[in-house]
Amino acid sequence: MTDEVRHEAADRLVYVQAMLLDLKAICDSERCTFLAHLLEMAYIEASDGLRHVGTQSSGRIKN
Repeated sequence: MTDEVRHEAADRLVYVQAMLLDLKAICDSERCTFLAHLLEMAYIEASDGLRHVGTQSSGRIKN
């Protein structure tokens, strides 16, 4: 994965994280606790994706 592709992927994941936090806030205010919980789990998955993107170099995952 090139640096440019890695940077673009990270940018997209940061955007997804921001949207998930906004949606979770809406769900919290409407007392939709289960949906808020699912959105929080999706946020955590996006965070894991960011870590994964940050550890890739030349198509290999660093250990």
